[in-house]
Amino acid sequence: MRMYNPEWEAIKDYAYVARCKDVQFDLTGNEIPADHGYALFEALARLLPWLRETADVGVHAIHGAPTGRNENLVINRRVKLVLRLPVDRVADALALVGQRIETGAGALQIGAAKEKALTPYATLYAPLVDFGTGDEVAFLEAARAELDKMAIRCGLIPGKKRKMHTPGGRSGVTA
Repeated sequence: MRMYNPEWEAIKDYAYVARCKDVQFDLTGNEIPADHGYALFEALARLLPWLRETADVGVHAIHGAPTGRNENLVINRRVKLVLRLPVDRVADALALVGQRIETGAGALQIGAAKEKALTPYATLYAPLVDFGTGDEVAFLEAARAELDKMAIRCGLIPGKKRKMHTPGGRSGVTA
């Protein structure tokens, strides 16, 4: 018996050539701060300076279980470092294999990499987006303008406002 999947039905005939891929790296270490986004990007950009200048680059948040004793997350064998990169930068990113980075809770060792092609979806999700405004209407207008530039047509539903540490203090962002 075949299950009906409305998302698959919406895209099944879509001719798609990926411009980006996810590169998933094994990660070993003990802990990473729960609010690690900026520190992780900076550590990776020190090893791959082109990350700062390359469009369409994304560094996924690392997911781990809370330690229960501080604001850190536990790194276990299932925890991965994932970078979304233009296909022409995937080979360059493999230079991370074997490198060590520091994000504020001890050293992390970057291990083997695996490439994953992106699959088109009818529903998109972005866990952390910042357009420099706390106003929801202005945020939605900025998000729509960015999506229009990429010829992406979809609905927008903002989430709750969160904060992320940056050198200038805590920055407000919409999830």
